[in-house]
Amino acid sequence: MSYNLTTITDWGINNQYFSIFYGELLKNDIDATVVVTSNDIHPNDFITAHYLFSSTWHHFPDNTIHLISINSNIPPENGFLYIRGFDHHFICPNNGVLYPFINNNFLDLSIYKIKNETINYSSFYELKYYIFAITNICNRIEINSWTTPITDEKLIIPYFFPKPQFNNNVATGEVIHIDNFGNIITNINFNFFSTNLMNNKWQISLRHYKIYNLYNGYIDTKDQNIFAFFNSQNLLELGIKGYNASELLGVKKGDKIYITIIT
Repeated sequence: MSYNLTTITDWGINNQYFSIFYGELLKNDIDATVVVTSNDIHPNDFITAHYLFSSTWHHFPDNTIHLISINSNIPPENGFLYIRGFDHHFICPNNGVLYPFINNNFLDLSIYKIKNETINYSSFYELKYYIFAITNICNRIEINSWTTPITDEKLIIPYFFPKPQFNNNVATGEVIHIDNFGNIITNINFNFFSTNLMNNKWQISLRHYKIYNLYNGYIDTKDQNIFAFFNSQNLLELGIKGYNASELLGVKKGDKIYITIIT
């Protein structure tokens, strides 16, 4: 059986790491179609990694293997996780990179710590865990022979991603991603907006720019002003039609965005 395998890593585009990984797949006769979501994540940028992961994994067929490797040269006692759920396979270091996904879906997931006593800590030792796990998945090796079940969520290393807040009629969010076109993606999701703001008059403030209504998408706007809409991930996105909004507005990741109820 051939598998699909996606990668989100910090291995870079001008480094040897992905080539080594792909070579090991071939050497171990792993029959997989590899789809690179991104190998150019900053080593500490869990937010971008998780955004790309949450935006993409569910678009792949059942039985796809998803490898997420960010800042993965971790202490051996943390270990590496194999996760089964929603008819997909997930592999990642136990360092918090998938913590929101695990935390939100803990009861729907089967979570395991990958065990292999022959692997010793060294530079890029995580590669051996990844190849070991992928090989076992593809060869349908009995799960209990290469993993230990995790049933206590406290054994999952947490990482607390920024969440939107609502206080005193003001919603506060954060820019979490700038895409290739310079569009600005925030952590304010549609459910949060609907619960706290939908039935009120409001204004969006980003730096000194103001927005007073929402569009359905880029095709709806007819001018070159900043506008906002909820994207396909149900996150509030801001852009300028035909332009790089991030550069024009001087907006960067981590900038705050405010939505104020006007009374």
